[in-house]
Amino acid sequence: MLVLRRPDRDHGGILRLIACVRSAQKTENRDRMRKSRTIRKERTARLVLPCVLAGLLVRAIAGSQAAPPLMISEFRFRGPNGSSDEFVEIYNNGDAPLTVSSGGGSPGFGVVASDGLLRCTIPNGTIIPARGHFLCVNGAGYSLTGYPAGSSTAAGDATYTTSIDDNVGIALFNTALAGNFTLANRLDAVGPTTEINTIYREGSGYTPVAVASVEFSIVRRSDAVTGLPIDTGNNATDFRVVATNANASLSTASLGAPGPENLTGPVDAGAAIAPSLVAPCVADAAAPNMVRTGSGNTGTLSIRQKFTNNTGGDVTRLRFRIVDVTTAPAPDAMTAILAAATSTTATEATPCGGGTVAITPPAQALGGGFNSSLSAPVTQVAPLAPDASINVDYLMNVSQAGTFRFFVLVEALPSGRGLYEVSGSTNGPVLFTPTPMTTTTATRTPTRTPTPTATPTPTRTPTPSATTTSTPTPSPTPTQTRTSTPTRTPTRSATPTTTSTPIPSSTSTPTPPMLTTTPTSTPSVTPSISMTPTPTPTVTPSPPPTATPMFAIGSDFHTLTPCRIADTRDPPGPLGGPALVAGLPRSFPVAGVCGVPVTAKAVAVNVTAVGPTAAGFLTLYPAGGSPPSASTLNFRAGIVRANNAVTRVGGGGQIAVVYGVASGPATTHFVLDVSGYFE
Repeated sequence: MLVLRRPDRDHGGILRLIACVRSAQKTENRDRMRKSRTIRKERTARLVLPCVLAGLLVRAIAGSQAAPPLMISEFRFRGPNGSSDEFVEIYNNGDAPLTVSSGGGSPGFGVVASDGLLRCTIPNGTIIPARGHFLCVNGAGYSLTGYPAGSSTAAGDATYTTSIDDNVGIALFNTALAGNFTLANRLDAVGPTTEINTIYREGSGYTPVAVASVEFSIVRRSDAVTGLPIDTGNNATDFRVVATNANASLSTASLGAPGPENLTGPVDAGAAIAPSLVAPCVADAAAPNMVRTGSGNTGTLSIRQKFTNNTGGDVTRLRFRIVDVTTAPAPDAMTAILAAATSTTATEATPCGGGTVAITPPAQALGGGFNSSLSAPVTQVAPLAPDASINVDYLMNVSQAGTFRFFVLVEALPSGRGLYEVSGSTNGPVLFTPTPMTTTTATRTPTRTPTPTATPTPTRTPTPSATTTSTPTPSPTPTQTRTSTPTRTPTRSATPTTTSTPIPSSTSTPTPPMLTTTPTSTPSVTPSISMTPTPTPTVTPSPPPTATPMFAIGSDFHTLTPCRIADTRDPPGPLGGPALVAGLPRSFPVAGVCGVPVTAKAVAVNVTAVGPTAAGFLTLYPAGGSPPSASTLNFRAGIVRANNAVTRVGGGGQIAVVYGVASGPATTHFVLDVSGYFE
């Protein structure tokens, strides 16, 4: 079933932070009789620190940070028409229209290649809609004029005729005056590793793309939680190559399509266009809500949804852009290969199924992938009225069975937004229930619904008192607990609790702090600190931990723009594949990656298991040490599950992870995102 990700500011995260601190204050009032100055000085830290560990403070701070005004969101240096078939798309990364205004006598903002030549000027006075685009094209060969825009097609808002060389850097400046193309005036830049002028790339740069006149583009990645573009300051992390023939011509490409957008195009801003099941009286994984034809590596997968116009006005265009999908080439045999196709109105009579969505130009013989878009039959002539609904049918060809994900970003005119997500297995039901989005920052890891345990009411473990250190002492019979990311998804538990291992003070015995948060439908519940480890209920707990080297933890916390450190679904490498193998620890470098300095003592991360072949758990700990008995994340087989954690940085600036199962061989993909560090 689909998951709505609503692109609102994280007011909920800030409110949860306040609720968390107020809840802690209730407990703190018990100490009012003690008037010690030391107690008063430590009071603030004791109130806020558990909230930091729960990920609430990090998200509240990150959600309030200003986003870059304009960024390069998609481009290419050639296409089917040859070296002049190129474009550069600029995106307004804000929730309000942006009026271009350049000082110093400049006529506007400039799009410039690393040869120092101005290609396009965005004129002063140009209003780029909230979450809208400006399109700069080579008028001598641009071939994507058939791609739909507002009431017309995606023609260039500005043109040039001097082609940009293959695999060179480009930059956007707040001036169009050649003498002022400096780092101080740069708004954004994208370039390959071979670009020697660092003004025209960010970070190490992306891997150079093979020279081939095929239908492709280089696209900025979108956050799988918010749908917003990712900007970590490293082009290698922020961009992916997509092509309509997948990696047949370009070895680094995934299946997908260019999708240039201009000033008149649909925007991903404004009120949500809400989803629901086409047949709410039927199970969400049953027809007509979801239909799987064929079996194994053949057939199709149809997912049907009803979308309701909650914008308050007519919607004159409704389009769904694929921002994340399991498609060709697959990282392994466990991951499904899906390709979107044009659907027809479903024929189920009672109740009716989904309606048509058509894959948009350019032609995509292999089907749609990353950045491909699907259009619903909504136009200026036949708009979607306020409060009206339309059924859509996402039809995907299955060429490899396995676990899958399919995320689409809703784009509409004049406004409308939502990010809809479905995950599961082509061999079984869709496994996840809707979860509202809680942040607009670029945290890429999706959240999931917690797994029920055998004990509906978790047991509260008393908080250690007096001078007890923070080193956990395993319980002979670990308490079965439900875990999830701290999004406060309502659960059935009548007495939800938060279970975590606290960060020790500077005088306590440091141990790797791990966080496990049980969601709650009542934010005012007082969190309790438990020293009981939390292994998965179906897995035999690990023996007590052996001696662990002492890695110091810092006292100053610094937030970061959420950034992906590692993803084993990517090609093999230090921060990529292969998948984790049960029982075999693996270390990942974090210091020096995604803005984490080499002086960092600990990191705040989001950990995700993707498609585990067996139920089990992940444990994070400092590299060079021994894994503790507390698990960081527990999960069932075949699902995607995420959780927040704070862990120390070990030897070589690395952290380690191990996948534990009850017995037998197993593998799982692993995703690691960072949102802050202690120093």
